[in-house]
Amino acid sequence: MVNYFFFISELRRNEQGEMRTVLVPLPNQTTWDNHIRGLVPVRTDLHVQADSESLGRIVRTPIGTFWGVCIEGNTPLAASLKTYHRNDRDFYRVTNVVKEEDFDDNMALAYREVTSRREPELPMDGTSSTANTQNTRNTQNAQGMPIVHEKLAASRDFIEGLKNSTEDLSNSDMLKLARLYDMLTLGTVRFSYIKNADSSTRRALGTRNPDIIRLQMILTDGNDQRANAVANDQRGRTPFDGVHVTYFDLDRCGWRSFTVDNYIDTEDGSFTPAIAA
Repeated sequence: MVNYFFFISELRRNEQGEMRTVLVPLPNQTTWDNHIRGLVPVRTDLHVQADSESLGRIVRTPIGTFWGVCIEGNTPLAASLKTYHRNDRDFYRVTNVVKEEDFDDNMALAYREVTSRREPELPMDGTSSTANTQNTRNTQNAQGMPIVHEKLAASRDFIEGLKNSTEDLSNSDMLKLARLYDMLTLGTVRFSYIKNADSSTRRALGTRNPDIIRLQMILTDGNDQRANAVANDQRGRTPFDGVHVTYFDLDRCGWRSFTVDNYIDTEDGSFTPAIAA
């Protein structure tokens, strides 16, 4: 019996007030519970303890990276993500975690099944329904999914900028760009585009969310003042000009941009919303 479980790296403050990189389980997963002799949801609020070799790789990788683990066994319990208890706290324990880009075919398929339901539906009219947003939040709470920002629609300014763009954009292109802009605003997402400099394809992990940017910068050099400055950089607040989409590149730890006509697409299941405090 083989099971796969998936996580994302985040920065969280420990009991001593220090920021530390941790793994957090993705929602929409189940594991075997021997007490009830059946499947239960994997808890996204529990800390995940990784072996020292895995932890060394995790802390050297940008925040927001996805990780997976393969657990094999002859019984459902043996192949489960087990809960441990110490110092009045429950936690999961994993070994030999694998970074997303190194998933084999079977792990990649399982990963897509887990993450395929996490992308929000984003309307193109620049508006959002309060009732629909509340229903989305209620559903997410019931399923144990992260709660994201109230606004799930691309800003009206961005939509108007696309409509008035000097580039030749189809309705399909505008929809794809609007969805990307929402995902960059709400969390992190992997996407690709063609670079103007050399026409090569850039595969980026990006965000426009200042909280994520600030945490990434704190992890990089531990300077709170610099982290705030980068998170509030003018490039993240300049109105969309209809041509250039600006984002913070988590792999390169800096602000980047691309032109709308060079955009290719997002990667299926790669969107991860920021978790509300």
